[in-house]
Amino acid sequence: MRLQEIATRVGVTHPALLYHFKSRDGLLAALFQRASRRMREGLLDELVAAPAPTTPAATAALFARVHDRVADPRRAPLLAWLLACGEEPFPADEAVGLAEIAAHLHALRSAADPAAADDVEGTRFGVMAMTLMMFGDLLLGGATRRRLGLADDAATRARFRTWLAARLAEVVAAARPTPTPV
Repeated sequence: MRLQEIATRVGVTHPALLYHFKSRDGLLAALFQRASRRMREGLLDELVAAPAPTTPAATAALFARVHDRVADPRRAPLLAWLLACGEEPFPADEAVGLAEIAAHLHALRSAADPAAADDVEGTRFGVMAMTLMMFGDLLLGGATRRRLGLADDAATRARFRTWLAARLAEVVAAARPTPTPV
């Protein structure tokens, strides 16, 4: 889509779009940053309100809620375009947001399991794994499902998300330090 078409659809002039965004690439980057900021804020609200998960099922449910907030298939084309153009998926303010998300998740993890309080790196690795899996599913999930003979629909995505959440909860449970006998 050309900038002139976008300007017409949103009711502004083509020069006004160029003045504010400099190019189509600038407009798309601004749209992604706005969507990313909203997603991050919603995710942080979810984490602040969440009780500490004390069971693998509660961990899986928390992951499912996080996944629902982040892995919106409507964002995939914009994300793919930005990555193809060499853009960072986490601009500077989003990188801070990702660290903030990890800190909130670590607080939840530590509240549920005080023995995990020293394992900040483990929490960060978990956030990294979830982020890579969610973005990977956004970018390649549909094609991968089709090649495996799976339907690429909301129900299959939901079943995969549930399956993945359960596996991640198992990993978190297995990573908990074993109590030392007294």
